[in-house]
Amino acid sequence: MKRRRRRGRRLGNQDLFIDSASRERVEYWILTLLISLNGYRDFFSSMGGFTNDSIAYFLGLDKYVDDFEAEDRKDILLILKKRLQELESLDDLPLPKILGRNVKWYGKKYCQRF
Repeated sequence: MKRRRRRGRRLGNQDLFIDSASRERVEYWILTLLISLNGYRDFFSSMGGFTNDSIAYFLGLDKYVDDFEAEDRKDILLILKKRLQELESLDDLPLPKILGRNVKWYGKKYCQRF
């Protein structure tokens, strides 16, 4: 019997398989961390480029991974914000009440200055 290899998105040094049903949810949470909780500051490297290319590939930023320029930051943030808004408008990504409350509390407590 022939074995089939599952192909998924790669994060870090590990192969990570994310099924299609969970992909949008995972993408939503990554974008929430990057945009809503200001994680994009650490996502962009001070040397130019991304601190984690695998996440950039996962988010569909392939063309910016190799040819990243300082001017691209605004474009990338707009792309990520637009995608986050699209995912937030979907009905099948319900946020559990407790988790939503905790994210809002964390955002208010640690991101007040923004």
